[in-house]
Amino acid sequence: MALEEEPAMAPKVTKAVAPKVKVPTKLEREADLVMGTNNSSIVSKRSVELRYYPRSEYFRPFVKKPQRRAPLINRGYWLRMHAIAQSVRQFLQKPDDRPKFVLNLGCGYDPLAFQFLDCEKQICGNATFVDIDYEKLMGIKTTVIQQTDSLQKILGETKTYPEPNAVLLRAPQYVAVGCDLKNLKKLESSLEELVGPAPASVLCIAEVSLTYMDIESADALLSWLPKLGKDTEFCLLEQFFPDGPNHPFAYTMMNHFHKLQAPLHSIHKYPSLRMQEERFTSKGWLSASARSLWEVWNDNSFLNSTQRMDLDTVEPFDEWEEFALFASHYFLLTASTSVRESRENTETAQCNSLSKAPLALFSYTPQIQRHRRFAAVVSDSSDSLGVHGGLGNQSRMVSTDVYVAGKEISKPVRNLPPNGIPALRIQTEDRTEHVLVYGGKSSEGFTLGEWLLWNTQLGWEKPEIQCQTDVPSRFGASMVGITSSTGFLFGGMSQDGIVLSDFWKWTIKVREDGIKVIELIDQTAELQRSTAAFDYIGRFGASVTIISDNMVIIGGLGICGVLPHEMEILCLNIAELVREECDSLTVQSIYARTETPGARPLLVGHVSCNAGISSTGFIVSGGAVCFSFGTFWNNSIWLLQDVSSVRRFVQWELLDEPEDTSTRKPKPAAEAMTKELASPSEVTTVPSQTVETPSQFEEIMARAQPVVITGAELGRCTSSWTKEYLIQALGADRQVIVHEAHSGHMNFQKKNFSYVTKGLKVFLDEIYQGSRQYLRSISADHPMKKAANLAEDFAEIQADFQLPPSLQFVREHSHSSPLRISGPVTMWLHYDVMANVYCQIQGQKKLILYPPSDVQHLQLPPGASSSVLDVFDAASDDKVVSIPNTSLHEAVLNPGDILFIPPLWLHAASPTKGVSIAVNVFFRSLSSGYAMGRDVYANRDLHAYEKGRSDLDKVTRSFDGVPPDMANFYLLRLADELREKAQK
Repeated sequence: MALEEEPAMAPKVTKAVAPKVKVPTKLEREADLVMGTNNSSIVSKRSVELRYYPRSEYFRPFVKKPQRRAPLINRGYWLRMHAIAQSVRQFLQKPDDRPKFVLNLGCGYDPLAFQFLDCEKQICGNATFVDIDYEKLMGIKTTVIQQTDSLQKILGETKTYPEPNAVLLRAPQYVAVGCDLKNLKKLESSLEELVGPAPASVLCIAEVSLTYMDIESADALLSWLPKLGKDTEFCLLEQFFPDGPNHPFAYTMMNHFHKLQAPLHSIHKYPSLRMQEERFTSKGWLSASARSLWEVWNDNSFLNSTQRMDLDTVEPFDEWEEFALFASHYFLLTASTSVRESRENTETAQCNSLSKAPLALFSYTPQIQRHRRFAAVVSDSSDSLGVHGGLGNQSRMVSTDVYVAGKEISKPVRNLPPNGIPALRIQTEDRTEHVLVYGGKSSEGFTLGEWLLWNTQLGWEKPEIQCQTDVPSRFGASMVGITSSTGFLFGGMSQDGIVLSDFWKWTIKVREDGIKVIELIDQTAELQRSTAAFDYIGRFGASVTIISDNMVIIGGLGICGVLPHEMEILCLNIAELVREECDSLTVQSIYARTETPGARPLLVGHVSCNAGISSTGFIVSGGAVCFSFGTFWNNSIWLLQDVSSVRRFVQWELLDEPEDTSTRKPKPAAEAMTKELASPSEVTTVPSQTVETPSQFEEIMARAQPVVITGAELGRCTSSWTKEYLIQALGADRQVIVHEAHSGHMNFQKKNFSYVTKGLKVFLDEIYQGSRQYLRSISADHPMKKAANLAEDFAEIQADFQLPPSLQFVREHSHSSPLRISGPVTMWLHYDVMANVYCQIQGQKKLILYPPSDVQHLQLPPGASSSVLDVFDAASDDKVVSIPNTSLHEAVLNPGDILFIPPLWLHAASPTKGVSIAVNVFFRSLSSGYAMGRDVYANRDLHAYEKGRSDLDKVTRSFDGVPPDMANFYLLRLADELREKAQK
């Protein structure tokens, strides 16, 4: 994070000349970034193979370090793999004596050919598989094939060819071709030789590969491929926008690929299924049919019910909303050069035909925000309510957020659920004597089809059911009461993962003998006839609220997956629904006010209810894990009100206090700490010393105290790394990912900054003009897999920097060496698990440090390595806030200084003079004990701590079922024991 001195202070030096190194061209860098996406994808597919196909080892040779992905990632990649494999299988099973060729365009390390040639030989008799990708990647793939006996056995006799041959390896039924798909001339010559002039059937498959090509090149390829023959087919799987680029999932997905510097191209020109079909038919393909992967999931001819349910026996799975979001944003397209009957277009076009409801959706951002999803609403008063439990940023939540209307209420009116009570995914009014429940899931994962009625006097009862046909079992359904004895049940999901479209009216009756009876009427057929919007009513994970005389259905996922924006919130007329014969039904969509400041919500995992009065709806919380692209959180509050009164709404806010503090020791509030600045007597200056030998440095390490090492030689970087030199050496257009701060103090927990990709020259020009930006370099090749390495990532300037010989231990045990360039912005308070040396190159920087023993006073959320505190004074960046019971240390670094930061010392930094440039070298000071697996940023906690947190969860869960006051008693005793052991 270092800065250059001001020009008047800079010594006169001869401008250094950048060392001559081979700099990759722009095309080579782009190709490497695209190949990097394959590396991540193949690890995910290996994770699927390990869980779902444990006897298979086709991915193993290409993945040296397997990783267990989350169930959502596994299920998503399983569906991708199945969609491609089933398409290939259907092609190979067609009765045809002609030679068949399967061309895998942009294959990466995918072993699809080996799987078919080994496991499905009976349909591969006249088939040849051709893998095609970049020369560099295919060179690696052919080497792996040659070195792997199991693959050699599958392929039989192989022959390799050196570059510049396009064909790198050939076997009786397999060919590996190294060719950039943009190079049509080279591709054409190699495929014409392979396919030959004789009649043949050809299937081209492209799984998320063409979209990385520029549109002109990709379209040129699609226009040329039909020339391979009259019986050529195409199977394309990639991303699309089912509801535009502003859908929260789409936005998160695109931002992810932008950060990887491997943007998707075709999705912008061909965002919809219809446009993708037209793309093919306009380029020589006589037929084309596209459907989302969610449609594929629902297609029994492609994936039957038994296959879907069998997946649940492999690993527990409950991320259905997030899985549907993923599957709705990927499509499978099949095209052919022969005329075929087109698949019926299932895209519905009812959105514009609905009238607008007299309700408007109005949003605003509350002053205080807390993230949670899949929580439950708890009633409190007409002007207050609670949102309890659910999932937070890092773990399940056991607390209750209290929202209030106006400023008169400062605490909950009633007793809200104590911490530790799990959130049930049903919404009830707890002032009633009865609660009716249907469906759900058992702890073993079985979908239930049982009606239960709660009575405050008798507890749970099983009422008698009167129904002509059985109601299918389901979970995640919508159920709402219209009167005290009548309501509706609809939507939800079946055991095999299909959203249900049926609609039921229920009525509770009491016989003369006191037996309670639930009368059920199936209204599905009536509603199907009475409204064109029927397909949008059945949903999974929606919430339902009664507003005035309307039943308002909010969000969730529909039968076809992602709902169109206009259909996310529907109003159904209650008077028409409760009629004995519902021959017509008014369904209206909600008018969303375009001038509202809130971004489009992701109506998944949210909660809704009446806000005080029956004419106002309240929507809050929610969000989802957007596959491997990141998590999207809703930050706004939404109110549904009558259009005429929307400008007179009462603003609800989140109370800024914990709901249950009886069992917690109070922590000093961050706001209170900003009132007093640390006095000089409270500050310990980090000592300085020269270090001339490795043994002296090892003595410093042994003391585990920070030290400023002075007089060391860091190389010519301290004089040559000017703005002009860096631009010349690294290139003005070199893309870097920087933190753009929204204020002078970055806070990781508050996320008051944005990640932005820009050219190096633009970045340097801006920070030298005072822009609040900060660069912490990441790996240029594989930012998600490899740690930053100055020598590899910035080879053009690596010779300028050197660690002194006395830091031999650092060099030999180095983990990473990020480059840091900072404008006038402070870095948040955090700790690093690995020791590191911070080498100041240009500018001046102040670092404040706290010993590990202060961690209990510095407000770090559980499992987090960053504090919520802003320790630098908001009025003056070089002033530090006084934090009670802590030992503040301070170091001011000038060019050439090296700060040794021992493991776990919490620290924050602020530039004090000019632009700061530094190199940070992290190194392993322990022989063992670090976190297992990859640690790109050197901040993963020790394995013992992570295991301890897991064990702590098990201990806490062992008290499930124990009365809260007793569980609290024993957990506090255990906490005291743990504290005593920590202090010994």
